[in-house]
Amino acid sequence: MRRGLCLAIVLLVVLSIVIILIRWVFPPRVARLPDGSVLTILGVTTGTNHVFYSKPWYRAIRVLSFLPRSIFSKTDPFGWRSSSPSVVVWCSWHGLKPSSPPPEFVLVDGSGIESQPLEAVLGSYKDMVTIDEVRGAFAVSKTVPQTRTFKLRVYQRYPTHPPVRSAEWQFKNASYAPNSN
Repeated sequence: MRRGLCLAIVLLVVLSIVIILIRWVFPPRVARLPDGSVLTILGVTTGTNHVFYSKPWYRAIRVLSFLPRSIFSKTDPFGWRSSSPSVVVWCSWHGLKPSSPPPEFVLVDGSGIESQPLEAVLGSYKDMVTIDEVRGAFAVSKTVPQTRTFKLRVYQRYPTHPPVRSAEWQFKNASYAPNSN
């Protein structure tokens, strides 16, 4: 029992170091929006069964079955099922105010042409008095690009002004399957 616990702790330390190194090599995708808030793209999933862990170490913790159940409930992944292949954008948004317009996302093809804005799935937050952070699925596209990679642009749109482009990132398309002709 004691040897197994020591092995589990060593494994957890090694996994933590690996996660830290991965975060250092692949820095987070962060955009400062025009209203001063900070939007972090936590991840982008493609397909029909979207599962996303909001913190990288949550997946590692869930493997350690000897931990108390109360810890597992705090590490549950976000989930989303769609009836057809789609793209889901998972974000964390800090420093927003009830007057902050939500971010708007578009996919960009290889020629630089933007799609229609992705469908917003962010719930209503405008009735809140203060907001520290909103985290979860922010947008969904009903179609998945048929390319190996795709670009995602984020805008913030005020009703009286044109949209302001805040950032653009490229993502690997996990659903990509080359034509087998």
